[in-house]
Amino acid sequence: MWLEAALSRQPRQSIFWMPWGRKSHVRLVSDVRRWVRTCLSRMTGIVRDSRGFRTLVRPAEELRYGLCSLRRTPAFTAAAVLILGLGIGMSTAMFTVFRAVLIQELPVRDPDRLVSLWTYRDPTVTLALVPQQLVGLQRESRTLQDAAGVVHYGAVAAPVTEGDRSLALDQAMVTANFFTVLGARPLLGRLLQPEDGDDALLLGGRGGGPAGREVAVISYQTWQRDFGGDPGVLGRRLTTSYNQVSYSIIGVAPPGLDYPVGADYWILLRPIDLVNVVARLAPGVTPEAARSEFLSIARVLDRERTIPVEPTAATLEPFTDAVLGNSRPILITLSAAAVMLLIIACVNVGSLLLMRATLRAREIVIRRALGAGYGSVARLLLGESALLGVAGGTLGLVCAVALLRVLLALAPAQLPRLDMIRLGGMPIAVAIGVTLAAVLFFGVFPVMAAARGNLASALRLDTRTGTGTRQRHRLRRSLVASQVALALLMLVAAGLLARSLQRLQQVELGYDEEGLSIVELVMPSMLSESFEQRLALYEELFRRVGAVSGVIALTPVLYRPFVGANVGQIPIMREGQSQAEAEANPPIPYEVVGPDYFRVFGVPILRGRGILDSDRVDAPRVAVLSEALAQRLWPDEDPIGKEFGVGSMANRIRVVGVAGDIRFRRLREPTPTIFVSWRQTLPQATFAIRTRGELATVLPAIRQVVRDLRPQMDLWRAGTMDDYLDEPLAPARLSALLLSSLRSWHCCSPRSDCMG
Repeated sequence: MWLEAALSRQPRQSIFWMPWGRKSHVRLVSDVRRWVRTCLSRMTGIVRDSRGFRTLVRPAEELRYGLCSLRRTPAFTAAAVLILGLGIGMSTAMFTVFRAVLIQELPVRDPDRLVSLWTYRDPTVTLALVPQQLVGLQRESRTLQDAAGVVHYGAVAAPVTEGDRSLALDQAMVTANFFTVLGARPLLGRLLQPEDGDDALLLGGRGGGPAGREVAVISYQTWQRDFGGDPGVLGRRLTTSYNQVSYSIIGVAPPGLDYPVGADYWILLRPIDLVNVVARLAPGVTPEAARSEFLSIARVLDRERTIPVEPTAATLEPFTDAVLGNSRPILITLSAAAVMLLIIACVNVGSLLLMRATLRAREIVIRRALGAGYGSVARLLLGESALLGVAGGTLGLVCAVALLRVLLALAPAQLPRLDMIRLGGMPIAVAIGVTLAAVLFFGVFPVMAAARGNLASALRLDTRTGTGTRQRHRLRRSLVASQVALALLMLVAAGLLARSLQRLQQVELGYDEEGLSIVELVMPSMLSESFEQRLALYEELFRRVGAVSGVIALTPVLYRPFVGANVGQIPIMREGQSQAEAEANPPIPYEVVGPDYFRVFGVPILRGRGILDSDRVDAPRVAVLSEALAQRLWPDEDPIGKEFGVGSMANRIRVVGVAGDIRFRRLREPTPTIFVSWRQTLPQATFAIRTRGELATVLPAIRQVVRDLRPQMDLWRAGTMDDYLDEPLAPARLSALLLSSLRSWHCCSPRSDCMG
């Protein structure tokens, strides 16, 4: 408008000499002004009526015409809207997840200065600190502004009761300064504070504060899911079923604070628990300097432990990476695939529009011949593209909401910050942005190719052959080539993910998972009983459960499957080793088993024997080693009859057998394991059973047996090995499913090269 206004002014006398004179000058300016007005009118649709008023009638008329034109070709319209809807929907859903999990900052102060630290001897197995070492680290470190502890095994499922209802929540134990180090602010109430009880770590108390005050902070997701977002949740109590301790809820954590991943509530750490370190770097300190100092301090403090573990190296990881875990590469891959899918969808629709414009070539040429300019034709075609984009975007928004609900239902527990996805609500803004980008992508190039062209050559085209111009053919070939290239990339990525998943599913576990199940009990009454009383209770429990119809055999186990190799470790010393040599041995995971363990799991005994019923507390202590561990400790020797000590040779254990390697602690690789008799160690309230039929058919009888033995005991969780295998396989399965769905959508979607 400014150009038209400038040209509407009266021309001034030129200060330059013009050979054609002043009248020619005025005529030239008038012609230019008229030409500019015509161009602006044709491009914008702004016209003047007889009284000189400007109106915007043409775009509305052209939109109505475009709507009628699309209604006359329902097959084309439905195909284009469907392609756009699915492409926009999937890309909107993935971008919403990507933004919520990866882009939005954690609700902590200066997250780039927060780090997670640990030591190790074997890089695949992390070593944790005892709480007293954490206190020493806080005292000695100059590179860390402050340090907090998180229980080394992360968040674990723990049955709790709230009033008269039972809840299955994942519990995380932290030091009292955990939230202070993070710099997090509560959404409701308050968070744990240093004065809540770090003194208990030094005094050897149970935790929960010097006065025995037990407090808990619940996550935002727990507050919404289990308490309905009730502001009156403060003061309500969570009672853990395994030890009957009641915790008062003092606050709600901010949304997006998901560390350890999956934590539903946080309580104070016990002095017997090992910890991983979360720390804040001091101003001006580099991560490498902090890592080096941490290793030095950890080595010095390790000598004060009852059984030193002698770390050889340390790792420092940004706190953001510790929270996100391995979800970052998965989400980046899936988001890239969704972007490629959107591009393919736009290429498809662009090709369809270009083909449609080719079939409408005579109509476009006639419009041009009757006086319609390039802008008028382009505006007409852009109007149709906009209508398709609006319809596709609306359908895409509906698809995105549905896909997000499905994703939240299928998402594995290992996917962090799910509450941020739920908190985002309906992604209307994202859908609008993606739709605008899609309309610009698929609408501009076909319109430019269709609106331009030589009028005479277009009129001479044979309408029966549908032949287009050379420029359109070139553009169509380019679109098809790009579509094939993107589809090939998606095909390769989906194939690689599917192959990785197939390898994980077909990995040799070392035991027979068919008919194998894990049962976990709540046994709070045993905490105050002696070793002999517990032993007698377990003897009677296993005898009664073993007599249940449908139970073939059972054995105690220390933990449920796939908890990690850094849980339940013991330092060992081989016979004949010096103390210095023994300190070089990495800690070894151990398992507490019964005489039927190897029969229940179907693990072969390669040499020697397994655990016998006679291996009791008054008999010599014995152990069975996994094959990999036997080869590591005594390469090229027969390990049967060899002895090792736990910490020192004062606690001698004789090797009586060698069993096959199993993948019970970790799925991706076998874990070297020491198997010891439960009658010489005492198990936890977890056991494995092998049944003839489905697990569900024997669970009621097992539950009744447990309650008849002691009313305080109960069965709170049971699952087949297939159920437990779903947990480590869930991220790979979800990634393969989503990427394969994107690939399948592209393969099944209508394409212009096929429709031509």
